[in-house]
Amino acid sequence: MARAMNASLHLATSENRARDIIEIGMNRRPYCRACGEPTTVVEHHDGLWLECVATPRPNHRLLRLLDGMFGVAHDRQLLIDGVAA
Repeated sequence: MARAMNASLHLATSENRARDIIEIGMNRRPYCRACGEPTTVVEHHDGLWLECVATPRPNHRLLRLLDGMFGVAHDRQLLIDGVAA
């Protein structure tokens, strides 16, 4: 029983910490510095990111690379690494 309580306490603590990280990120950067559009939290395979809503997401790797090299530098910041769905 104690293990179950500790596990649920850890889960609740982790969820609260994740919420705090997200809230702090959104409060620090509510708008993109490049274009002024709002930012939002987006889940990708490697974690939760705070991104400009106007950030383009090309599907092809080469297009993503070119966009990263020559595109407008919209805000994009990793908030929580390694999020599992």
